Amino acid sequence: EQDVLQFLNRTDELGGNDVKVDLDSEKTKYPAKSKSGEIGSVVPTNVAQPLAKVLSRFKDIDSYVQTKLGYPSKEDLYNALAAEQIDSVAMAIYQIENGKALIIGDMTGVGKGRQAAAIIRYATLEGKKPIFITEKAHLFSDMYRDLLNIGSGALVPFMLNSKSQKSDPTITDKDGVVVYKPFSEAKKNPILKSGKLPDEYDYIMLTYSQLNTDKEKGSVKQSFISSMAEGNVIVMDESHNAGGGVYTGAFLSGVRLTAQ
Repeated sequence: EQDVLQFLNRTDELGGNDVKVDLDSEKTKYPAKSKSGEIGSVVPTNVAQPLAKVLSRFKDIDSYVQTKLGYPSKEDLYNALAAEQIDSVAMAIYQIENGKALIIGDMTGVGKGRQAAAIIRYATLEGKKPIFITEKAHLFSDMYRDLLNIGSGALVPFMLNSKSQKSDPTITDKDGVVVYKPFSEAKKNPILKSGKLPDEYDYIMLTYSQLNTDKEKGSVKQSFISSMAEGNVIVMDESHNAGGGVYTGAFLSGVRLTAQ
């Protein structure tokens, strides 16, 4: 918190005060830094100027994100992400590269899934095998479609979830065509026990429920995620569910992303 306050107090170096707000209004138009098309979001009036200050750290936020996501041109970037999404992806990447995290709390319709997909794309370009955790297995298809929409549909997932009567992790496209099927236990277990992801897979997908196991009893999935997490990027969709299980929250709070 102190770091954030010190950053926001650097008014001599940052902009933001030029954002005009009506203090009698509860909400204000989002102060986009990116020049991509805007979704039309609003923010609480009291955070508009501080947010503009933070975004002013990026002299050319579009060039920054274009480079980090490997798009040939800004036009390609704009076709993939809206202004609000580019701004948040820039902040997320900045945080990741400084050993920190970012919580995206956008309202429905802003495209949090596409922002998460952009971070998966970024991580794979950095040579990592990012970990995507979500609430329900059917949301794997949503993430695949978001990746497809930003030009990363060729990334191959490794799914920890198995098909059951209550859950089906099968990934389908928008027309319902099956793209990826869940793995058999015979194919999946040797990989889990190895603690390494084969080169043929680009990222990991699982639900929080897969980690809801008493660590004292031993969990091959928990051990696998612990092994894969170091030096990696974890994208937690609907992150409030991380603490929903008896053991999930305790496990995730103890996962180390950096060597100690």
